[in-house]
Amino acid sequence: MSHSKRVFLPVLVLIISVALVGCGDKAPEKAALKDTGIRVKVHMEDEQGKKTTIEGYGKVAIPPEFPKDIMIYPNAEVREAIMAESGDGCFVRLEAREPRDRILDAYKEKMKAEGWKETAASTTGAISQREYAKSNRTVSLAVTDMGGGRTEIQMNLTVKRTPVAPAEEGRSIPK
Repeated sequence: MSHSKRVFLPVLVLIISVALVGCGDKAPEKAALKDTGIRVKVHMEDEQGKKTTIEGYGKVAIPPEFPKDIMIYPNAEVREAIMAESGDGCFVRLEAREPRDRILDAYKEKMKAEGWKETAASTTGAISQREYAKSNRTVSLAVTDMGGGRTEIQMNLTVKRTPVAPAEEGRSIPK
C-alpha cells in the first residue's frame, strides 16, 4: 500500500463519519440518529442492505464485537468508533497521553503476540503508520503526535470477504 493511501484512508474515514453524522436528519428512512447527551450514534443502511453504525463525539465505548485480538491502547480515551454491522471492518480513533514511540512499540509487541504480521511501516513528521495483516484482515494504524503530550491513535480494520457466486446467493445449505 502506498504511503499516500495509508495516510488518506484514515483521514477519509474520519471525514465521512463527520459528514454522515451531519446527514442523519436528511435521510430519516435510511438512518436513525440517537443523541444520548454525551454521545451520538448513527445507524445507516445502504441500498443493498449493508448496515453501518457510527458512534462518536464525547465518551464513546468500543463496540462489543470489536475483535479481541486487536489491542485498544491501555488508558487511551476512545474518541470515535465506527463499526460496520456487516462485519467488513471498523475504524477506531483514540487519544493517549503517552509518547508516540511507546505506543508504536506496544502495538508491535501485542500485534505480534496475537499472530499479526507487520507488513508496512513509515514515519513522516508527526505521523507514524503501521500496517498489520492476519488471515483475511488488515489493520492500518496511524499514530500522530498532537503536541502538548497528546497522541492520537487511528485504527482501520478491513476484512476481505470471499464473494458469493450469484447462483449461490439464494440457495440454502442442506442440513
